[in-house]
Amino acid sequence: MIEIIPAIDIIDGKCVRLTQGDYEQKKVYREDPLEVAKEFEANGIKRLHTVDLDGARSKHIVNARTIERIASHTNLTIDFGGGIKTDEDLKIAFEAGASMVTIGSLAVTHPETLYFWIEKYGAEHFILGADVKHGLISINGWKEEGNESLFPFIEKYQQKGINQVLCTDIARDGMLQGPSIELYKDVMKHFPTLHLIASGGVSGIEDIRQLNEAGIPAVVFGKAIYEGKIKLEELNSEQGADELVYLDITASHEGRKTFTELVQRIACEINIPFTVGGGINELSDVDRLLNAGADKVSVNSAALRRPELIDEIAIHFGSQVCVVAIDAKETDGKWECYLNGGRVPTGIDLFEWAKEANERGAGEILFTSMNHDGVKNGYANEALRKLADTLTIPVIASGGAGKKEHFRDTFLEGHSDAALAASVFHFGEIPIPELKKWLLEEGVNVRM
Repeated sequence: MIEIIPAIDIIDGKCVRLTQGDYEQKKVYREDPLEVAKEFEANGIKRLHTVDLDGARSKHIVNARTIERIASHTNLTIDFGGGIKTDEDLKIAFEAGASMVTIGSLAVTHPETLYFWIEKYGAEHFILGADVKHGLISINGWKEEGNESLFPFIEKYQQKGINQVLCTDIARDGMLQGPSIELYKDVMKHFPTLHLIASGGVSGIEDIRQLNEAGIPAVVFGKAIYEGKIKLEELNSEQGADELVYLDITASHEGRKTFTELVQRIACEINIPFTVGGGINELSDVDRLLNAGADKVSVNSAALRRPELIDEIAIHFGSQVCVVAIDAKETDGKWECYLNGGRVPTGIDLFEWAKEANERGAGEILFTSMNHDGVKNGYANEALRKLADTLTIPVIASGGAGKKEHFRDTFLEGHSDAALAASVFHFGEIPIPELKKWLLEEGVNVRM
């Protein structure tokens, strides 16, 4: 499954797009790139491509503060490019929160500098920017056509350990006329192990399907989103998910409410049940989110602090609205509940708390094992089975999915009623339609 990477290009701290790299054809789409990034994340996006266009023109980083804001307020993996010319620029980029940097012009003009950085920081932190025009690499904001051909350019740096290449067909960038699929197929034919990131020309969801069918590993696009040619929700809804869960995991820790406008925008675009959690402390929060389009709300920290909140939600809105999320960690055979996105231990026993939540009127339990979350070694099936066999309400497994067998095991061995997963779906490691078909063959009753 192709990796989806939306782009945010930045000028004067604003979200913009250019056409074929022309600064005179600049269009400002949003004033605050952070809000755009949050919307991407809310729709299941895990990786973001950012370009400091001021930096690219000035030949030094200008918009590091914007990158820092995105990095500190989201969990997105950020790759960053534009204006990285010196050791100090590189240091600024990494300190701002970039996990990877894209190097283009400098890779042509000063290869020895990039070789040194690869040796110092590791090749995995670098993406080779290959801006192509007539088969040659262009540099300096596409104003100069170099003498280096695309394939030798890629080969030189792949030998140095760089395996991610962002290839942009300049003639198509910003034109919304479709990507250069034949070019990308040719690149993959010559470099079959390359993590090629296609860029330029994407005009709609069909272009992404075609790139996926052509075996292209990843795609970057921006204008198609901002012009409404692609709706973010399309990138997830077509996969066949039965429900979308949006958990604003830092809301309670930061003492704020979940973003109402964002919930509204998501709800308008999807046709599957939508659960929202994070920062819900009182009935007015529930009312606000339900009016914004949520079907259910997930409460965690607030319910642990004041269990009566569960009763109140069930009485006023119905048990079907109230999902009680529980983050718990096993230590020496005992499961303890945690507050604030798994940051604060409570001393409360998982099973006792789940039973109380059930009795107070919760409609579902969403149990995340902190021991298993992100490890991809399978769900906490023993604890899940104990919960499922004890409670009278559905139990949703969360934390640990890494392969198809983990889903099967949590249903058959863990007696889970549903399974939540994030990264394996976001990165296309397990396509949902393929997973459902396989589960059905394994004897698990799923909705096709």
